[in-house]
Amino acid sequence: MDTIVKTKYGEIQGLEEEDCFLFLGIPFALPPIDNLAFSHPMPPKPFEGIYDARKGKTNPIQGEGVASVPNNSLDCLYLNVFVPKGLKEGTPVIVWIHGGSYGHGGSGAKNESGRPLEYELAFFAKETKTIVVSINYRLNLFGFLDLTSFGPSFEANNGLYDQIMALRYIKENIAFFGGDPNNVTLLGQSAGAASILALLEMHEARPLFHKAIMMSPCVDSFFSKEEGEKLTKKYLSYLHLKKEDITPRTLSNLPIRKIQKANDKLETYLVAKGEFRCAFSPIVDGKTIHVFPKNGISDSAKPILIGHTKNECDLFVEPVPGFVLPFAKLLLGIKPKKMKGRLRRRISDALTDEIYINPIHDVLKAYNGMAYYYQLDYINQKCADKDMGPYHVSDVPIVFGLDWGNHQDVNPRDVHVGRKYRAMFSSFAYKGAVNFPSFKVNERPHIIDFDGILI
Repeated sequence: MDTIVKTKYGEIQGLEEEDCFLFLGIPFALPPIDNLAFSHPMPPKPFEGIYDARKGKTNPIQGEGVASVPNNSLDCLYLNVFVPKGLKEGTPVIVWIHGGSYGHGGSGAKNESGRPLEYELAFFAKETKTIVVSINYRLNLFGFLDLTSFGPSFEANNGLYDQIMALRYIKENIAFFGGDPNNVTLLGQSAGAASILALLEMHEARPLFHKAIMMSPCVDSFFSKEEGEKLTKKYLSYLHLKKEDITPRTLSNLPIRKIQKANDKLETYLVAKGEFRCAFSPIVDGKTIHVFPKNGISDSAKPILIGHTKNECDLFVEPVPGFVLPFAKLLLGIKPKKMKGRLRRRISDALTDEIYINPIHDVLKAYNGMAYYYQLDYINQKCADKDMGPYHVSDVPIVFGLDWGNHQDVNPRDVHVGRKYRAMFSSFAYKGAVNFPSFKVNERPHIIDFDGILI
């Protein structure tokens, strides 16, 4: 394979590394700026000359916090393609949709130099023997706030339509990179995984992919039209804007710092209400998303692989001061199991059941296609250092074969578990099935359980 690839939109110049070709920062839509900032994405224009795809681009505008990434811009609709050397034409494709509560994260570069990326996926592509694509999508008010009542310049669920546009680009162009447009597997974590639930429900998205892997999806993190409108009103009050000020140009020209402060206030407001859902969750408006995805995917027959870590909510409960825990229990309206052990552990387990495990099981009960289910029990060193179980997001570096600094992992136990994960995902991407002895058929023949990934 050459580092210059001819696509539908023109020639693209990538770069060659030891085991992989990289094509970075490819535009899959027009820049969502000015009057396009709150509209569904438009297809990109053809290139003039050779497009330079040797550096990553920016990440979406987002709030502050531990899940946030730098190098933000409205002009963020880019994707990256990782092509391992030595693969045959028609290789299966895995598309990575990052998480971050619909308000944080990105797949672009960490800084203006274009490297490193937030997710360096060359090693993952090589180990899974697939072509891997990572994508960006608009977040928070640009991607998911429901502003449709302010006129036709505002459309709903733009972040999901960014994902659909990226998938259209992949379907039209991935064959030029050696990929099979008829064997595309979506892979997402947290909000990225919940986005996949929505894409399984959205009929315009269904023809664009064939299988789905969902890691720790926040299954119930969707709002009704009425809920979305109330949150929009609250959010705009934080920006101190009058109704006549609500235009795409005005909102897109707001200082990023002002947006970040309003984002933080909305997230704090929902937490104070004991709300489990993400502040900028997609809107079930009856038009773009017809029904809550948990209830609307029953007529999808695509193979899915879905699972979670054993102690998802340790990440959220562990930092809470001990004296606050009894009040947190009342605020959140949860009933920890009556058993011996720390209140912190019991609250975390109750929240994990409420937010992740029970909703995932609801999906499995409703799903009519072939489904595989797993739970990660493995406690890596990072979890052990924090005195936590396998918590939310702790599996992502293991899956990609990276340490927490985004370098290739060298911890032998993590490498061992990561290799199992990558073999599982590769098998699923190639065949839509996972043939591991540890999987076992449960009471429903089309759902297969995994008895935990252990050393």
